[in-house]
Amino acid sequence: MTAEPLDAFDPELLRDIAADLRGELDRVQDQMADLTARHERARALKHIFGGDPVQPAAAAESGLSRKERR
Repeated sequence: MTAEPLDAFDPELLRDIAADLRGELDRVQDQMADLTARHERARALKHIFGGDPVQPAAAAESGLSRKERR
């Protein structure tokens, strides 16, 4: 398969594609920033509470894994 030179495409079409890709990149970067912030919050909570903040304290102290408690 050979690639056609970019000159063979309508410049308006190329601008539209570039704008779509920039928009998608911005969306993904926003998602990454949100996930990074959530991860840092989870790490802080884990540090404060000494473990998984969702996991019940009694089960955590029992030493049993989640699979063993079921």
